[in-house]
Amino acid sequence: MVRVLIYHKAKDPEKLMAVIRDVRNEAMKRRGYITGETLVSTDDPADVIVITTWQTLKDWEAWDTSDQRQELNKKINLLLEEPYVVRTYQHYLVREDRVWSTM
Repeated sequence: MVRVLIYHKAKDPEKLMAVIRDVRNEAMKRRGYITGETLVSTDDPADVIVITTWQTLKDWEAWDTSDQRQELNKKINLLLEEPYVVRTYQHYLVREDRVWSTM
């Protein structure tokens, strides 16, 4: 399983939320999508993090590089003060004082 964190700095947080909902609705149709959530900073509503969970990194990459995602990204980019940042993480298990990858 892979978690994807996407950091946004919004010009208009409300408009960005509408586009993020559209992106999520389309991502939910894609192979490997598990879940997603959107977090807004309590200090600055322009700081928005989208967290999604995918079965594999390949599933995420297939969505991220798809034509549909690229078209939606154009709408997102118009609403950002700076380019968004994507970070991917994998899950780990702790067992008998050792860390084991779940990959």
